[in-house]
Amino acid sequence: DGGADGLILVRELLAQVPLVCRRGALILLEIGSGQGSATLEAAAHLHPSEAVVMQDYAGHERVVRIRL
Repeated sequence: DGGADGLILVRELLAQVPLVCRRGALILLEIGSGQGSATLEAAAHLHPSEAVVMQDYAGHERVVRIRL
């Protein structure tokens, strides 16, 4: 169960990033359509140098790319 917005696992993974990743690391998270903004907000505590939502070929939000 991903919770009300489906992002419980994403938030748990993002919470672990500082423990396992160094500056410059690239993190790719597959998301559901419509979850891009909430995922970017959840990643803000990482102070990424880049954080973008990528679309699939159908134009749906599909991956969040985060560079530390």
